[in-house]
Amino acid sequence: MIYNFDERIDRRNTFCTKWENFKRIGNPNALPMWIADTDFPCCEAVLRAVREESLSPRYDKAAVDPELFRVTAKWMYRHYRWAAEERQMLFAPGVIPALNAAIQALSAPGDGVIIQQPAYGTFTRSVLGNGRKVCANNMNLINGRYMPDFEELERLSSKKDTKLLIFCNPHNPTGRSFTHEELVRIVEICAKCNITILSDEIHADLVYEGAGHIPVASLSPEAALRTVTFTSPSKVFNIAGLRAAVTTAANPILYRRLKAQLKCNGADIPNPYGNAAYIAAYTGGEEYLRQMKLYLKGNIDYLDRYLRAKMPRIKLIYPDATFITWLDCRELHMDFIDLEDFMLNRCLVATSPGSSFGEAGKGFFRFNIGFPRSLVSTALDQICGQYQLLPCAT
Repeated sequence: MIYNFDERIDRRNTFCTKWENFKRIGNPNALPMWIADTDFPCCEAVLRAVREESLSPRYDKAAVDPELFRVTAKWMYRHYRWAAEERQMLFAPGVIPALNAAIQALSAPGDGVIIQQPAYGTFTRSVLGNGRKVCANNMNLINGRYMPDFEELERLSSKKDTKLLIFCNPHNPTGRSFTHEELVRIVEICAKCNITILSDEIHADLVYEGAGHIPVASLSPEAALRTVTFTSPSKVFNIAGLRAAVTTAANPILYRRLKAQLKCNGADIPNPYGNAAYIAAYTGGEEYLRQMKLYLKGNIDYLDRYLRAKMPRIKLIYPDATFITWLDCRELHMDFIDLEDFMLNRCLVATSPGSSFGEAGKGFFRFNIGFPRSLVSTALDQICGQYQLLPCAT
């Protein structure tokens, strides 16, 4: 079937996080171009599966459907030639609950956890909230492209209390999809220093033509043994509210520790809708994914052309993947507090401020383009109207 990604769905007053939270914590009149969910309808296979599940007369505690692991293994091999084994997989109600469990199970209070910044702010909150230390490994922005700082990564990894690397590929917020050579170097450093890699690969299915996704654990048996991989169709198929993800650990010691921690946290029990939606996405969502990637690529190109033509002091860090874009506003010559106020209260556009991604994010903001193009255009027009009033725009 042909999907209509231009259709606007009114999510106001429906307890949708993206549309409701800024009424409480920000400006209720701002367009919510922030949280990393799309505004698109789900694919027909998912809708059908959830409707069928709703016909049940009971909603008691669900068990993990083994089909969840089978469809994950098939999807990973078909798309990435990663031969992940079903017996190495665990259910979790989302990537972040699984990541928290991994931090708790595979490190101790006071241990160091490396995060490559700018980085999704929840990574930092998870590390600090579990009593660990953040070791910031800032990436280098070179000719409009973020590159890993291997020298600093090795320095941080060599510290005796550093135990984990939280690795995000494709990277949130910069949209980088890391190359084979980069991944090999990262694994080599981690192997040398005995660092366990926690690899968040939730955006993997949204890599655009010309780039590619390589799961860290697929590089070699040795890489697999020191990597815990977090995956879910929730971003691509817009089913984050149904709370389903899979964690894969080939190392039996890591697997046992993580399994015990998920159980301890009460994070090992699915809901029946999550089971159904997850399986349907990975068995009936290929055409939806193909069409959505084309539409999102069109949105990115539209954003790029718009900025170049009308707001040249705001620069797009052109992404390899994802529907979240990273915009460089340093030429506006605002400090990060003024930039956040400018976007939210003058432009009436709620973005994710760069400061929430660490010190390396100040002067930037994350802008979600997972919307009908007409809404992306409206948001850009609102920003442009205020941009033209800035002294630096003349």
